[in-house]
Amino acid sequence: PDPFDNVTVQHLAKVQAVIADGEWRLDAQAGDWAGKAVADVLGLDTQVKADKARIKSLLQTWIANRVLKVVEHDDKKRTPRKWVEVGELAGVAPPAQGWAGQGAAS
Repeated sequence: PDPFDNVTVQHLAKVQAVIADGEWRLDAQAGDWAGKAVADVLGLDTQVKADKARIKSLLQTWIANRVLKVVEHDDKKRTPRKWVEVGELAGVAPPAQGWAGQGAAS
């Protein structure tokens, strides 16, 4: 199944708002994994294998499409970590044609 089934640009905008409002890690094993923000917005469960795989795919695509970005900076213990931040802001409505994967041209 397509990880973007039933995912709208409005969902992406909500994910961006949650990401912007906190600090989220790229590492799926971190307690503050960015995938938890995605799960909350989309009603997914990070403990369900299929949901976790879908979340990872969504994050990967959104990072590739620059609507989210990965930055590296130290955590509270001064250990370098990779963090997810908002990249290019999502529009409120997709273009009439050529819209695939929230930011990728088809």
